Amino acid sequence: YYIILVMLFAGIAQTFAQAPKVQSFSPYSGPVGTKIIIKGSGFSADTANNAVYFGATRAAINMASTSQLSVTVPLGATFKPITVINKKTGLIGYSTLAFSPSFPHGGTALAPPVRLTPYTPASAVQIADIDGDGKTDILATNPVQGTLMVFRNKSKPGKIDTTSFAAPLTYQIGSQSSFVAIDDMDGNGKTDVVLLNIGYTDTLNWNNSLTIFKNESTPENIKLSAVPLTDTSATTPSGYRLQLKRGDYVARVSDLDSDGKPDIAILNTAGFITVYRNTYDGGKSLKSMLGKPDTITVGLNQTSFVIGDIDSDGKPDIITASRDSSTLTVLRNISIKGSVTAASFRRNDFKLDYVPLTLSVAD
Repeated sequence: YYIILVMLFAGIAQTFAQAPKVQSFSPYSGPVGTKIIIKGSGFSADTANNAVYFGATRAAINMASTSQLSVTVPLGATFKPITVINKKTGLIGYSTLAFSPSFPHGGTALAPPVRLTPYTPASAVQIADIDGDGKTDILATNPVQGTLMVFRNKSKPGKIDTTSFAAPLTYQIGSQSSFVAIDDMDGNGKTDVVLLNIGYTDTLNWNNSLTIFKNESTPENIKLSAVPLTDTSATTPSGYRLQLKRGDYVARVSDLDSDGKPDIAILNTAGFITVYRNTYDGGKSLKSMLGKPDTITVGLNQTSFVIGDIDSDGKPDIITASRDSSTLTVLRNISIKGSVTAASFRRNDFKLDYVPLTLSVAD
């Protein structure tokens, strides 16, 4: 009886674990080395069980409690919301506002350019600290070879030259790939890589697939492994993991249902957004990471879409813009924890006096 009760209560604790919630941080801006106090809930009291990212780079944690973290702005911090990961629960939280790294005034703004050994063609360039060594690495896709290239940053402090990045590690992906996100999809404190492929040769499904690489790196040793996502399509090539719908062409990652797990939303030319909930359970295989998709109608010929918390209620909203109707659409997120359906969003349309070409959200 004792063993059964222990297992039962352990299961309840995991089911009702609270995702980290960043309520505030201070100061909102500062140079590298600035001490930042993050207040909220759902943090681990053990510093080793938390991971904090300032955009591209992981920060050092000085002190931790369940409601407050003291961290240091790292080298390579970028203008993005602060990410807090509780590695014990495997859940993630984000600040509503972005942290703004600042730099000393005076002097030359930019040093002379350094040209690295060319690897062409290269596109969709991103930076992120993949191996957790405190240095931002470079990621790029090669649309001709159908590969992801990762250049490990081995630079010395204060110096960038032609020897600062190692020769790239390459991983097979689809052609014409673009980055969807570099985010921690499984809550282990390491940023994974999500890509949208729109060019491999399976014309039956309009050449679309999604690839997720799990980050298994250690400091100064980069290792990514493609996740064999659940896929009912027998036509999916071995190198591409999840077949998408014909017309899927823009994808974003965000925790839409506030359960502490980043979900994937994909815009389709036919006028709808498909949401794949992240249902990953830390004790199970990554193969079942994405749940059954739900669709949200938005209208034809959308320029693109972005995700952001427009009304500061702690829930990320979806914003689209239509070329045909010159309309800005805000889908206000009213979802409940652990559920995303079409009813989870309340639609608001705003007529524009021009044809929108692109869109973004900012404070």
